[in-house]
Amino acid sequence: GLKFVIENGMLTMVGVDGYRLAIRKESIGYDGEDIEFVVPKKTIKEIIKLFNLEDDKKISMLISKRHIVFEIDNYSIISRLLDGEFIDYQAAIPKVSSTTILINTNDAIDCIERTLPVIENNQKNPIRCLFDGDQMRVSTVSSLGRVVDYTHANTSGDRVEIGFNSKFMLDALHASDTDEVKIELGGPVSPAVIKPINSDSFIFLVLPMRLKNEN
Repeated sequence: GLKFVIENGMLTMVGVDGYRLAIRKESIGYDGEDIEFVVPKKTIKEIIKLFNLEDDKKISMLISKRHIVFEIDNYSIISRLLDGEFIDYQAAIPKVSSTTILINTNDAIDCIERTLPVIENNQKNPIRCLFDGDQMRVSTVSSLGRVVDYTHANTSGDRVEIGFNSKFMLDALHASDTDEVKIELGGPVSPAVIKPINSDSFIFLVLPMRLKNEN
């Protein structure tokens, strides 16, 4: 499910699976007590179907101990809330990093997407990302071929080479609504933290994939 945390006029949404984590914060109209709850994934998917991303529509939430009602236009979606403890997502976010990369979001997306033609759909071929100096180098190899691509990146700290599932990285970058993002790394086996440069409106966490020797 998707965790909702409402406090101090802010709504924080948290989604997590076995390989990645996403946190999003937005200000909302609410002056009640702090509250948190978990909405089933199926309910969230139904709500998304009612959105037209080009329209700036309001959504209302009516919350009880066990149920929630979402009101959008003339629709009302009633859902139960999930019981049990949500994962301690704060503990999963690395507190320190040895490498920081500032990169244009679209440049990073384009660089990764240019490797997709040789990634086999039925295999988890990782992309190999090398962050060093002023560039990001992305490569992948499979039975279909090999691709190497470069884009500009402002890297500070240790040089690092790390593998990722290309879909997971692209999902995070596509969901980043800023022109530039900051990528924080703690080494080749630590999760990547993707966030805005000048705010805390979102955080994406992507676990790395183990790399094989290219030779």
